Amino acid sequence: METIMDCLKNDLVSITENGFKDVDSIVCSLLTNLRYDIKDDTSIKDLAIDYNEDPFLALLASNKRYKNIIIKHFIRSSDNEERFGLVKLDFEGTGVISFQGTDGSILSWEENFRIGFEYPTKTQQLAIYYLNSNIDSDTIIIGHSKGGNLAIVSALECKKKRFIKKIYNLDGPGYDNEAFKRASRMKSKIITYVPVNSFVGVLMNNYNVECIQSSGLGFQEHNIANWYIEDYNLVKGELSENSIKANKMSIYALNNFNKDEARIIVELFFGLIKEKNIKSKKDYMNNDISSIFDQLEALDIDANVKNYYIQMFKVMLS
Repeated sequence: METIMDCLKNDLVSITENGFKDVDSIVCSLLTNLRYDIKDDTSIKDLAIDYNEDPFLALLASNKRYKNIIIKHFIRSSDNEERFGLVKLDFEGTGVISFQGTDGSILSWEENFRIGFEYPTKTQQLAIYYLNSNIDSDTIIIGHSKGGNLAIVSALECKKKRFIKKIYNLDGPGYDNEAFKRASRMKSKIITYVPVNSFVGVLMNNYNVECIQSSGLGFQEHNIANWYIEDYNLVKGELSENSIKANKMSIYALNNFNKDEARIIVELFFGLIKEKNIKSKKDYMNNDISSIFDQLEALDIDANVKNYYIQMFKVMLS
């Protein structure tokens, strides 16, 4: 079994020969994480020349399956309320829109937690607007982590659903009960992949969940660069008991928790984090935040809500 960087060293056939596969969803998702200033209509081959120190781009440019990809749009936006990014690709005639996932910023994690009680979030609104404005032919929608949620939500709210061929949610959190019911009309187009010990993609409601294997340990299982690939597709696994429990707990929270109380504890937690000038997971790990959890414990809200979110903060940001 190989992860993506090893897989790219193989002589892969072109997409026109065997169609879009799981491995392609990984590549398209990883392209959203590039940190370069990329102009519209840039080819992978040209990008690899401009940034020849990048091993990922070098492998793509030397592989006949990927060297002819054209980056149509590469978008990054951020302010005090959101982090948003995507890449739109022409993949040998196949259109792809891939939404960027959670980065290392605390703001991105706050957005993840807002999904549980707010719809649509600001980032979801941006994804919905982009898809409605930029889909005009058959397109595959992809996203990892938060991007997986954006992929499904934008597709759900898309006014041109006839152009959506498939939706890949790569370990992205699901959506509330109302959106889940409405998404049933599109469920045949959705595939959700989660690793064995997932604690992200098992949150809330998701359709067509399949478990896959990863070489990562702990939260590194979530990193798609660590997912195992064999014969162009992800290697299937069996979901752990802890991940099944996390899913059941999140569904219970959706069905039973007061959304106003959920909002109170999430906004207080991240407000206190920002007061300490903690901007990234690295900052978070290097600070003593025991006093913040003391303040959360003192909140006059339902004990079940408090306990659930406190445990979630500790797991997701550890």
